[in-house]
Amino acid sequence: MKKFYKSNRTLFILSIIFFVSFFLLGYTSKNSINTKLKDSETRIHFINVGQGDSILIENNNFNILIDSGPNSAKDTLISYLKKYKIKKLDYLIASHPHEDHIGSMDDIVNKFYIEEFIMPKVLSTDKNFSNLVNALKSKGLTIRNINDNLKIQLSEDNYIDFLWTGDISDDNLNNHSIVIKYINKNTSFLFTGDMEEEVENILLSSKKSLESTVLKVAHHGSKTSSSKGFLSKVNPRIAVISCGMGNDFGHPHKNTLKALENLNSKILRTDINGNIIIKTNNDKLMISTEHEGS
Repeated sequence: MKKFYKSNRTLFILSIIFFVSFFLLGYTSKNSINTKLKDSETRIHFINVGQGDSILIENNNFNILIDSGPNSAKDTLISYLKKYKIKKLDYLIASHPHEDHIGSMDDIVNKFYIEEFIMPKVLSTDKNFSNLVNALKSKGLTIRNINDNLKIQLSEDNYIDFLWTGDISDDNLNNHSIVIKYINKNTSFLFTGDMEEEVENILLSSKKSLESTVLKVAHHGSKTSSSKGFLSKVNPRIAVISCGMGNDFGHPHKNTLKALENLNSKILRTDINGNIIIKTNNDKLMISTEHEGS
C-alpha cells in the first residue's frame, strides 16, 4: 500500500510540474492563436522559407517583415502573407544582402505597399540585390539610413531598438546583419540575422541590453555564431532556428543546440516544426507550430 501511495504521489507531482511548465510557456491551440488579434496582442511569425529567414511581426497597428527568404520561397511567402491579410508593411527590413534573406524581397516590394525600407549600408554584386534595388526604384522607395541605438516607437507598448546596423569594415556580409530587439512591454524578441561571433563580442562589450524572452538564433544555428557568452547574456526562454530540412551546411550545429539546451531554452526549428507563431499580449507567450516535431 505504501509503494502504491508513493507512486501516485510521484505521478501527481510530475503532473503538476508538467502543467505549470505548459502554462508558463503559454502553449495554445492553433485555432486559438490564429484568431483575430486584440489591440494588446502581437503575433510574431517565423515563416518556413527553407534555408533562409523571414519573420513577420503582426499587430493591429503595424506590420513589419524582416527578410524574405530565398528566391525559391517567393510563392510560399506571398501566399502566407495573403493568408493573414497583410496588404501593407510599415517597415520592410533586409538584415543583409544574402540571397537566403533577400531572394524574394523584390517580389514583396512589387506586390505589397511598403511604407519604409531599411537595409544596412553595404553593397552586393548578387543579382538578387540588383533586382531588389530596381524594384525599390520602380516604387519610388529609398533606403532609410539608420544608426545604432535608433528606437522606433510603434505604439504605446511596442517599439523596435536597432542594436547593430552593420557598420563594420568586414568583407563578411554576415557581420553587416542588422540586429533588432522588438519590445512588447514585458516580453522581447531578439532578431540577429546572420551575425557571427565578431559582432556578438562587439554587442557584449557595448553593454547594451541583450536579455530577451525569445531569440532568433543567428546564422541558422551555425557554429560561427551563438557563442556561450552571448547566449548566456541573452538567456532566452525560447530559441527559434530558421533552416532548411537536410541543408548542405549542417545547420543547426550540434554545439549551438547543446549550448541552448544548457540554458534550458525551448528550441523550435522551422525544418522540424514548420511555420512557428508566437503570440504575446504584453506578458504571456502563446506558441503554435505547424508540426509538433520530434
